[in-house]
Amino acid sequence: MCVVGGSESLERYVSSIDGVCDVVIAADGSTTLLVESGIQPSVVIGDLDGRWSSLLEASRAGAVMIVHAHGDNTAAIRALVPLFHNVAGVSQCEDSVGVYSLPPIGFTDGDKALGLILLCSSIIGVKRVELFGMNFSEKVGWWSKPWLRESVEPWREKIVKLDIGKRLVDLFVDKLQRQGVVVVTH
Repeated sequence: MCVVGGSESLERYVSSIDGVCDVVIAADGSTTLLVESGIQPSVVIGDLDGRWSSLLEASRAGAVMIVHAHGDNTAAIRALVPLFHNVAGVSQCEDSVGVYSLPPIGFTDGDKALGLILLCSSIIGVKRVELFGMNFSEKVGWWSKPWLRESVEPWREKIVKLDIGKRLVDLFVDKLQRQGVVVVTH
């Protein structure tokens, strides 16, 4: 099982994902690089701030789309969710029709993906998790946001989010390892 994030290192390792991962969980924006590299994510988790064409392509190819509603992505939800084939809506607030509240399993898309694995690990028998593009101190990959044309240093707001994400990933990795799950970072 692999979790794929948006840091610049993903570009170096993307070719090795296909042979290593039976299940690929993509953080929203990483879907673009995966799809362009011929890798079909099994699950995409995010708030729809990646490239919409890639998210739609992943959905059409069978990815389960886990969409996090958080208030400022209402337009994206209204535009994309009706076009997705296999979709689940999640939030960290109250349940509503078609949207399920989850315990706080993460903050950024990548740590939410790893948090979801932690939440389900004992149920689905996770033995090994490989992390790709989950380096929180690197540049943000060009594929992560539709307006990026090259990988860039994180901007002020992103630095704060990445710091929170890193702390959560470290916590989740520690908990997974204490459960006997092998976690490998690339």
